[in-house]
Amino acid sequence: MSGLVKEYSLLLKDIIMTLTKTQFVCVQPKTEYALERFEGLMDKLHSCRVVIDKEQTYVLASITNKYSFEMGKEYDEHWEIIK
Repeated sequence: MSGLVKEYSLLLKDIIMTLTKTQFVCVQPKTEYALERFEGLMDKLHSCRVVIDKEQTYVLASITNKYSFEMGKEYDEHWEIIK
């Protein structure tokens, strides 16, 4: 019986990890406004954590957690997604 419980527990852990997997995108500043935040609040780190993935936009949080912002997926005035 304990083997079955252990197997079930591992399966649940895998399901939870899959559902809560954190998504990241890398961004590049396009404007002076964005560059100031990139240098001052984001420590020049391009990776951002996706907090909310909407149909047209992302809500992102910097790796430093000092800055969060919303940006368009297709076009944004201040930021661009880089690969």
